[in-house]
Amino acid sequence: MSVRSLFQQNIFWRGMFIISGLLVSVFIARSLKPELSGTVYYNIFLLSFVIQVAGLSLESGIGYYAAGKKISTSSLALISLVWTSIVSVVSVITFLLFLPSFPDFDKDLLRGYDVGVFIAGNLLYTYFSALFFSRLSFKIPNLAGTLINLLICIVAIYFWKIDTTDGSPLKIVRFFYFSFLIKGILVMVMYYFFKEPGETNATSPALMPLLRYSLVACFANSLAFLLNRFDYYYVELFCTSNELGNYIQVSKISQMFFLLPGMIAGGIGSSLADILS
Repeated sequence: MSVRSLFQQNIFWRGMFIISGLLVSVFIARSLKPELSGTVYYNIFLLSFVIQVAGLSLESGIGYYAAGKKISTSSLALISLVWTSIVSVVSVITFLLFLPSFPDFDKDLLRGYDVGVFIAGNLLYTYFSALFFSRLSFKIPNLAGTLINLLICIVAIYFWKIDTTDGSPLKIVRFFYFSFLIKGILVMVMYYFFKEPGETNATSPALMPLLRYSLVACFANSLAFLLNRFDYYYVELFCTSNELGNYIQVSKISQMFFLLPGMIAGGIGSSLADILS
């Protein structure tokens, strides 16, 4: 497949994923209202930082070493599963043991179970998407994410318009967290289903180079994460839940406008690299 076709494929499927993510933000905000949606998204902000640090940005190393066939993809997939399990279990145990020390978390909207499924799902999706991207396959991860996002919208509409009982907002929240695990498992299963013959015949595992490469990326990504989202903390500290919800909603929408230029820039960079090589 030509560079142009790969670029178009990436733009199309990534664009579908982004649009569906925008729909999720809209329907979550409409069904939960600003006060409740703001608390949910603030919890996600805190958990996302845990993922950013504890996940070690292994997806960066996975993509690099899988694309260069320097570490076998079977070893990288196994490392992904093991590290996802470790981080998820440790995070849940830490959350349950030290819950009183985490005043920023809303205890009614975030349980230990939610922590586990959110972290595990995100790590699985990120790691196995990196394995797909390393072989220039952009369709499956983005398609899986798009389908799950649309499912979230359908569930949110159902509990918002049809099941209007007092517990319906919590049902939306529960499913919202669980949907991340569904998405992660779906991408993992699809990776093994579409595994290409001979992928396991690459060189032997090299854990330390993978960690060294990923830790550098982890530092840079964590810094960028804080620069882009640390304002949530100050808004939560000095504003009401309703104001926090409105602020996060506008912030999420504005951040999406930066994604398309970034995708185009990455595609142009890849095209230039291909031309110059």
